[in-house]
Amino acid sequence: MPALENIDRSSLLALVEISREINSIQDTDELLSKILQIAMQTLAAERGFILLQAPETETGFVARAAQNISPEAIADIAHISSSVVRHTLSGGEAVIWHDSDLPEGLAKTESIIAHHIRSVACAPLR
Repeated sequence: MPALENIDRSSLLALVEISREINSIQDTDELLSKILQIAMQTLAAERGFILLQAPETETGFVARAAQNISPEAIADIAHISSSVVRHTLSGGEAVIWHDSDLPEGLAKTESIIAHHIRSVACAPLR
């Protein structure tokens, strides 16, 4: 975990806002939507979704919140991006990759190219 002095002001403000929301919102879907909204604002992301573990599904997870992305695109991206999710879940730490940082196998997938994905951020919710 990073030392407090290494966390920028916008990240701290996002954490405070998420903490407030967690304590005030009772509906799970509404809460996940709000967390996604805050994360996207903090990261200046165009599109995003939250996946929750679902061992009974083919990929092992299911989308529960999304912004600016169609359900079909989520299914496609989630299937292709399962390696990113598994990496994050196994390591327990967030990853952020930009164009030049995307792992070779991920950068050339049909889904990444078709959806014009230039960056990937994935963080475990605990």
